[in-house]
Amino acid sequence: MDVITCYKLSPDNQDMQINPDYSVSFDRAEWIIGDFDLVAIEAGAQIAVMAEAFHKGLCVGPTALSNKKARKNALSRGLDSLTVVMDDSLWNADTNLTASILAAAVRKDEECRIVICGEGSADFYYRQTGMQLGEILGWPTINGISKVLEIRDSSITALRTTEDSIQKIEIPLPAVLSVTADYAPSRIPTMKDILSAGKKPVEEFTPEDLGSFEAKIQIDSILAPKSRDRKGIIIDAAVDEAVDLFVEHLAKEGLV
Repeated sequence: MDVITCYKLSPDNQDMQINPDYSVSFDRAEWIIGDFDLVAIEAGAQIAVMAEAFHKGLCVGPTALSNKKARKNALSRGLDSLTVVMDDSLWNADTNLTASILAAAVRKDEECRIVICGEGSADFYYRQTGMQLGEILGWPTINGISKVLEIRDSSITALRTTEDSIQKIEIPLPAVLSVTADYAPSRIPTMKDILSAGKKPVEEFTPEDLGSFEAKIQIDSILAPKSRDRKGIIIDAAVDEAVDLFVEHLAKEGLV
């Protein structure tokens, strides 16, 4: 059995720059694995140990994925191998395009029975890719997984956390699981982990190697909101009256 963990490499928001026209530049940003995906990699590593499975990483994105430091960072955290699908056209790829390419890569692995995704990406946090991936594969797809309790040949038992309950569920395999941000703390790689990461196998593909894909959404620009001074309006009134006054202020600003 193989366990595949999907993760995303994205520019560090701390390094982004806002231009005078409010456009956002990531030209000087370091590409990193977001916290949600670091948790997913750790969850995948733990699940692979439980299943006595091989743990593979899978990443789709622009040619920044060729960064050796970023690859070692992923491989030193419990991955046995890594597959990257790179093309600069995938910068700002929509979730459906990303999920379609991920699905094509997963199908290449006939031994894969479990795919792990993070709660969301560190940049846009759409929380859609994992669900769309499962739909494209035609596999059972569950989000909110906070703990895997047992893995058998044909099913997996796990806890799913919602806003007001914790569900114990049995999921037939193969399946796609999106884990919660608190599934497990991401490990800190040791020097041995980092050194051994450089010896682990890495496969590289382009989207064309896997099939023909079409984006459903085109992003024309990414703009930062214009900064505004605080209005400093404090509404001190009963609830019903406060709501009316609040809406009145919004109307004056042309927001409703």
